[in-house]
Amino acid sequence: MNDDRDTISELLKPRADISQFTRTRTHPQDTVSPADDDYVAFGHGRVGLRPRMMLGFRKCNGQVDVFPYSLLTAIHSDDVDTGFTLTFGPRIVRVEGHKLTQLFRYVCEHRAVEIAESDRTTVMQTDDNAIV
Repeated sequence: MNDDRDTISELLKPRADISQFTRTRTHPQDTVSPADDDYVAFGHGRVGLRPRMMLGFRKCNGQVDVFPYSLLTAIHSDDVDTGFTLTFGPRIVRVEGHKLTQLFRYVCEHRAVEIAESDRTTVMQTDDNAIV
């Protein structure tokens, strides 16, 4: 509040300048970029944004395997652009393709929901997209 003595009726009046009520200090959480503040793995729970709790793998023949991110114990890659290996407890999943760097980053940040295998016609038609 201001240093001068405000009465209750004056405090209840709308003010055009509300800068005295806003934060002027910067905290570490205020310096997060907009792309990073929308999701934190296992951080928001059911109250805020819903975290990606599981990662699905869909093959082009229709078979689907889904694993919880909590079981993801290791990610290994010699070249993230061409593929990587995920270890979910005793199960090992190999993701191969090209231009997979962005997908690799999403999986590491627990942002990916599903990885779908491309069929042969998609592989032959597209040249500049990521292919799994």
